[in-house]
Amino acid sequence: MSESLARTERLGLVELIRSLGPNAPTLCQGWRTADLLAHLVLRERKPVAALGILVPPLSARTERLTIELARDFEANIRLFESGPPAWNPMRYLDAMVNGSEMLIHHEDVLRAQSGWKARVLPAPAQEEVRRILRGAAQLMTRGAQVKVRPDPAGTLTPTTGEVVIRGDVVDILLRVAGRRENVQVTVLGAEADLALFETSRLGI
Repeated sequence: MSESLARTERLGLVELIRSLGPNAPTLCQGWRTADLLAHLVLRERKPVAALGILVPPLSARTERLTIELARDFEANIRLFESGPPAWNPMRYLDAMVNGSEMLIHHEDVLRAQSGWKARVLPAPAQEEVRRILRGAAQLMTRGAQVKVRPDPAGTLTPTTGEVVIRGDVVDILLRVAGRRENVQVTVLGAEADLALFETSRLGI
């Protein structure tokens, strides 16, 4: 049985971060690789402490814990590589819920490096990203001021009050997740709708 997208992306991210070290840039504003790694470990090992990711009043505490955790880079590499602990239900749901998280953060590190090149995912992984995009796009664009329609096939035409995002499925996923830098998509729509989209908050 082949490994899930979540597992292959986790291992690919581990290999990349290990090769770059703790101080390499990422597309996550203000975060080095050590900080991103600490975020991922906190999310899986201390989910209560990580609530600030989703609950703004708790964000300062989560940020402080992330900074503290980031100091032990090598230990975090080992913890993240081994996956969620046995007591965390995420360990058994990893393939179902972590594909987008691992893929997006893998790209956050890869695309922040000088001379980066876009990856070509195997066909099964591409199809898995399409499935993720179909399920996650509405959630990730709930803060948009216009309707957002992903269009990896390049067949949609935007109507009034919406924009269409064309490109590779990975790039579209990154864009609806709120990434702008080094994301290769075309956004189509009326001028007013494009202006609203560009000022919209996207992502979880």
